[in-house]
Amino acid sequence: SLIRPLSLAASHCMGEETLASETRESEHNYKDNAKDEGKVHIQGAASLYVKFDPRCCTEEGCDELVIATSPDFQQNRYVLDGPQGRWFDIELPGDVLHYRFTSDSNTNDWGWKFVVTGGQLGRFKTGFSVLNALLSLDNNIARFLPLQKLWSLLVSVACCQTGQQRLMATGLLLRLLLVVSGPDLSLLKPLWALYTKMLEKESTAPTLVPPVLRGLTELFLVVENLAQDWGMAEDLVVGFTTNESLKRCFAHAVQKVGCIGIAIGLPNKAS
Repeated sequence: SLIRPLSLAASHCMGEETLASETRESEHNYKDNAKDEGKVHIQGAASLYVKFDPRCCTEEGCDELVIATSPDFQQNRYVLDGPQGRWFDIELPGDVLHYRFTSDSNTNDWGWKFVVTGGQLGRFKTGFSVLNALLSLDNNIARFLPLQKLWSLLVSVACCQTGQQRLMATGLLLRLLLVVSGPDLSLLKPLWALYTKMLEKESTAPTLVPPVLRGLTELFLVVENLAQDWGMAEDLVVGFTTNESLKRCFAHAVQKVGCIGIAIGLPNKAS
């Protein structure tokens, strides 16, 4: 009888709100021979999540932004530069980060901008460990958990958390799908919206796909297979579709029609 309230308490620990956020950015476009150095301190944070603006762009190999957790820039060091799509979000331990940007006198691009958010990882990790242990029990025992409520709470956690925490919550959602009967898949709509935005951001990146994106891809592939087995795949697609995505598809279709018209020598309104 104790595992039900224990599981709910653990999920609430995972869903705790993040701490304050601070923003740092360069001039746009930045100037020749620029130098900017400083630090960000989020009081009470156990970790810092750094999210970069998708417009970030500097001259590759010359104009570098260095981020680290020590004043000498040796601990947890990251060097960021280059075109859009190369600026991956990062996560750092502790409550302080140091940053330094220098540019030469050649190309001046848009520059950089990032938001630092503090997180209290300790409570999240405790909640995750408890839920992970409960879901690792024999399926006959795990089914005594309030699975539908846990599904709802963990979807919310995956939406509100970021980075490694989102990946961990996604892993628990996959575990839940092994034991829960008929979960409300429509609750995944806001998480799907976040996932599609992440896909758009990473579509131009030439490097490896981030672990969080791989985890969400696996989750939605499993959800798609379940929806097909339950005969509700079409309802799921309709439920996930937003006005914004429809507008993007329509604009893409109009562009294609216009290009085809020009190619065959029959201009139309789309061209």
